[in-house]
Amino acid sequence: MEKIIKRNYGIDALRLISMFMVVVLHVLGQGGVLKAAKNGQYIISWLLEIIAYCAVNCYAIISGYVGYSDVEKPYRYSKYLTMWVQVACYSFGITAVEFILKPESIGLLKLIKSALPVATNQYWYFSAYTGLFFVIPFLNCFMRTINEKQAKNMVITILVLFVCYATVGSYFSDSFKLEGGYSFIWLVLLYLLGAWMKKYSIPDKMKARNCVVTICACVFLTWVCKIFVPAKLGGTILVSYISPTMVGMAISYVILFSKWHPKNRGIKVVKCFAPAAFGVYLIHTQWVVWGHFMRDAFIWIADSAVWLIPVQVFGCATGIFVVCLLIEKMRLLIFKALHINEVLENFCEKIQKRLLRIL
Repeated sequence: MEKIIKRNYGIDALRLISMFMVVVLHVLGQGGVLKAAKNGQYIISWLLEIIAYCAVNCYAIISGYVGYSDVEKPYRYSKYLTMWVQVACYSFGITAVEFILKPESIGLLKLIKSALPVATNQYWYFSAYTGLFFVIPFLNCFMRTINEKQAKNMVITILVLFVCYATVGSYFSDSFKLEGGYSFIWLVLLYLLGAWMKKYSIPDKMKARNCVVTICACVFLTWVCKIFVPAKLGGTILVSYISPTMVGMAISYVILFSKWHPKNRGIKVVKCFAPAAFGVYLIHTQWVVWGHFMRDAFIWIADSAVWLIPVQVFGCATGIFVVCLLIEKMRLLIFKALHINEVLENFCEKIQKRLLRIL
């Protein structure tokens, strides 16, 4: 019997929510709130930071959860080319506008570098994802060949060695070169976790209530450790992408949202805006926007009343998120009207066929 696979719009919704949490992180960090906050403001600001800190892990696990399938499918390398053009569109486009308005502040070298986003590491996540993208077919092949016992041993190895041990070891050195999660290796490990969850239907075996409890416990433990344990004694080691609390939160979020099935209106909203989620990251972290408009732009929040800080942080994050989302949606519509993605896909397929003939 053919297995009918329906799109999981709960996971698509998590993409949007994760990207919103990324914006919250940047409002607190790059926006200057965390470094300026004191006393009660410091405590509540770090609570918000910790709640949102697992967002990138969620994104990476989702890649494995939706990217793996038990049946081998043709891999669309053209998808990377369309992503690269999307990234270059903002990296180079915004820099070009700044170069036209203030050529003395940019310089020709920076303009050229902005047209090479991966080579110059303009966006760390996309640079790391580039490596992941081209090994995904091999990771999927690996996951198809191992049995359930081997898969469990793989997950145990990842959690014990690369999560728990690496977190404790990070107090002394970065033995596995995970760079706190800002690396290609870390995205590969999370992809494998997501693929394992998909292959063995882990969300179906877990209760939503247990996931909520796990998230709350991980947030509380990380927050208590950060606030009450001095940094010299390792109080900050859990505030890291590779920490067990952040991985536990990310896995729990993926399970929760995979169980959630939005209704008709919710599906329409998710279908409309989920494809534009990555554009939010590309726009507000583009180096011109990052330096001129995000740096210390929200430092004033640190002086607000404690109860008002969450409202202001989420309000500012919502404004950034919506504006960037609408800009990316407009770009998608323009590219669709001009058939740009179709041209890129056709070009990539021709190159791929020629390379296969040569090899």
